[in-house]
Amino acid sequence: MTKNTLGALAAAAAIVAAGAFPLAAGAATVTTGQSQTYTLNVITTRQFDAGEFDGVLRLTISPDGYVNGSYHDVDQGLPKVVTGALEPDGRIWLDIGSSGQLHLNGTFRNGVLHAVGQIPTSDTLYFDAAPRH
Repeated sequence: MTKNTLGALAAAAAIVAAGAFPLAAGAATVTTGQSQTYTLNVITTRQFDAGEFDGVLRLTISPDGYVNGSYHDVDQGLPKVVTGALEPDGRIWLDIGSSGQLHLNGTFRNGVLHAVGQIPTSDTLYFDAAPRH
């Protein structure tokens, strides 16, 4: 192995050891060789609550399917860290918050996200996002 390969393996091991990516969730191959960046308008609704929450989701998806970015709820101050992975079939998982306070599972196709997560009140959170115009 070359010095660069060993360095890359060591960096990957450090990321996994730090818990940045769950081992069970593999990442997908994105269709181009460059990272893709998306800015999406988000509408969040809850199963047992009226109304909606609006936000902005900024995602960068690497060629190997790893996702990182930020989510900003327009009513709640500072942006939150987003990490996750995109599968080849369009399935996506996202963790929102520095320690993954919210875990979402859903689909991401043609720049449109539909995802669902559980919140501590045992309510279901629906997270829908489309490209910002």
